[in-house]
Amino acid sequence: MKKRLGLILVLSREGGKLMGEIPGEDKFELIPASATTFFIKAFGGSLTFERDREGNVAGFLLQAERQDIPAKKIVPPLLSAEALIEFSGDFYSAELQTTYSLAVQDGQLVAQHPRNPDTHLEPSAIDQFTGDNWWFGKARFVRDQEETISGFVLSGSRVRNLRFVKK
Repeated sequence: MKKRLGLILVLSREGGKLMGEIPGEDKFELIPASATTFFIKAFGGSLTFERDREGNVAGFLLQAERQDIPAKKIVPPLLSAEALIEFSGDFYSAELQTTYSLAVQDGQLVAQHPRNPDTHLEPSAIDQFTGDNWWFGKARFVRDQEETISGFVLSGSRVRNLRFVKK
């Protein structure tokens, strides 16, 4: 596994197992090796949870392919359907000469493109969303001087800092 800027790892429990998922990729099981360390068979690495002074999980250290990759725990903001409307609209990339339309559907922000399946976007930080398709990894929204959304910067598995401007 290569270190990727802005990688989001979603952890969940399923049937007594700890599962990991990088949005847009297959889920994988984290197999306990100790109370805080888990082996990840899917790519031959391990994940060790780190705690803060109060004993709460604050992040983890991912060890894979002779790399130590630290990660901090994030708590995604909860946004109502009304709040998501601010992020909707048509966004154009001059580099790709293409437009993505972002719209709110069933309380979720969705990126639509004529040649690709819809990408469902989940908030991951303030003005930042993570997509569920490999080509639409992380969208960081940009605001103008009036604090209005003016575009977003897209980073994914094959692209970094691709700019889209709101039409």
